[in-house]
Amino acid sequence: MCIAWFPIIVVESIMLTSTMYLLGGAYVSLFLLLDTLYISAITAVVSLFCGMCFSASIDSYEICSFVVSEFLNLTNVCAGFYMSLRTIPVYLKFFEIVSWTRSHMELLSIIHIQDLTRYSCSNITGFDLPCLQTGEAVLDQYGYSTKNYTRDFISLYLLMAMFYVLGYGFFFRRILKITTV
Repeated sequence: MCIAWFPIIVVESIMLTSTMYLLGGAYVSLFLLLDTLYISAITAVVSLFCGMCFSASIDSYEICSFVVSEFLNLTNVCAGFYMSLRTIPVYLKFFEIVSWTRSHMELLSIIHIQDLTRYSCSNITGFDLPCLQTGEAVLDQYGYSTKNYTRDFISLYLLMAMFYVLGYGFFFRRILKITTV
């Protein structure tokens, strides 16, 4: 089922990420580029397995599209794009846990920001903004931590395995339902 898409998704994510990484003028270091490509490929595979799981579990295309879009909206809100992770309410913590986008963003932020030590602060906006001097301070501002590096990798692989097993379970349930009718 989705194993056939696995190489395509990995190659596509590597091509897209490397193009954006290099065209975006990111700090070019071979190890940073390889880490970024690896993390992006893992995230793409988790997304593929999530789509497989939901499409196998819900019979109707319209309902599946609705459920998946709402699920992805909640996981993206809990990823740290729109607010600090410390401000997420307790009733949304589940979506923070299953958000592979949060793990992806935290891993990329850690590998690209943690070692930076000098930021220049200029306040031309007139707003009272914090002056964050180190990469650790920037990570902390968004609720990320370098201590979560291993945990984020483990959570990506656990989510991948969970979606994979659930997806095939729902797929076999659907096959049994079709053959018994």
